[in-house]
Amino acid sequence: MPSLPEELVEIIAKQLDTIDIRSLRATSRLLAAKASRGHFRTAFHRKTIALNAESLDKVIHLLKHDDLSRFLYNLTVPCGKQHDGAEHTLACLLDSLTVTCTSREEHYEDSDFPLLAKFFTLLQSGLDARPLQALSARLTPECGTEIGESGWKVQCLTAGHVAKGIFLAIRDGGLKVECLDMFADQEYCSIPISIIGGCVDTDRAKLTSPDDVSDTFRDLQTVKRLAVSLTHHPDLTLVEDTRIKGQMCALVSLFKSMTHLVSLTLHWYKSLDRTAGRWDSAIEEIWLHCSLFTLTLPSLRHLELIGIPFQPDSLLDFLWRTSITHFAHQGVCLGARRRLSRFMTAHTWRPILEHIASSESTITYFQLDDIVEKDCLYWFKWWMANLDLPNGRKWDPVKYA
Repeated sequence: MPSLPEELVEIIAKQLDTIDIRSLRATSRLLAAKASRGHFRTAFHRKTIALNAESLDKVIHLLKHDDLSRFLYNLTVPCGKQHDGAEHTLACLLDSLTVTCTSREEHYEDSDFPLLAKFFTLLQSGLDARPLQALSARLTPECGTEIGESGWKVQCLTAGHVAKGIFLAIRDGGLKVECLDMFADQEYCSIPISIIGGCVDTDRAKLTSPDDVSDTFRDLQTVKRLAVSLTHHPDLTLVEDTRIKGQMCALVSLFKSMTHLVSLTLHWYKSLDRTAGRWDSAIEEIWLHCSLFTLTLPSLRHLELIGIPFQPDSLLDFLWRTSITHFAHQGVCLGARRRLSRFMTAHTWRPILEHIASSESTITYFQLDDIVEKDCLYWFKWWMANLDLPNGRKWDPVKYA
């Protein structure tokens, strides 16, 4: 059995220096067992003890022991090959690398992130320096278990810290990634704000140092496909939430840096109920209208918005400036009962539909899913049925879930 790189062993040992040495061997067995059953939460608990230098040497020695080294060796098996639950064990180790625990209130020092970055680069070097063509970071414990033919899947409860480690590996470690997907549940930290947390003043919602931001993302030109979740904490009214504004700044910097971005998917995890006394559709004023739809993204071809209301006039301007061929929108809100609601009404879609149907439009694929507010559905169908398409065609009837 090939041995792990010595430097990787030392890094893992350093990250495990708060774990009770006596429980390591038992924990490794338990993690492997849980991984084989698809469980992603690790067995490490918050009650740990600090180890002195002598104990740390024992940890390094134990890492080379048969039980734990076999568990760690599973991590170096490429995706697609079945080997003792190798497709799940990377998630377990990432939890332990960030001193997992289950509390999101714990704070980690910036020194943790370079260690994570070095872990990813060493992991790649252990795979004969093969480029990671796909790195899918599905950052929720309940997500699916699908793995692409190429690349690695990362699952971890500490989403933002792993994300920053990945980006530092891309920036400083030469980690080559052609496809980067990131998902995060609304209960966990947002990916963009975590990646460049030191560059965004969330209280004032301004970039404190744009140069630092561009420097952070200078090596992301190889990313061609990006999926990011938008997060909102229901304890604050959305339009007053400065964290949302800070995340907007982070996203704008991210989009500008991905000069070869081809596919973009934005997720908005929310219920259809009110949040803090306001409709969640206020995001249209903060996110897309003020950030994405103001940019020019010449390489973008696929755009998918999931659960995100927006201002149709802003989308229309954006479509005129881009060459999008595929556009999908899930969770379409056609209208609301309140007179002053910001929800889209059915007739506001007409200019968009006319543009898509025109000969100037580059869109060849158009999808609407999960239409809500059924009292407005009749009018929406009427607009579509009366819209002339090239060659005398008509829109197909709208389907909704």
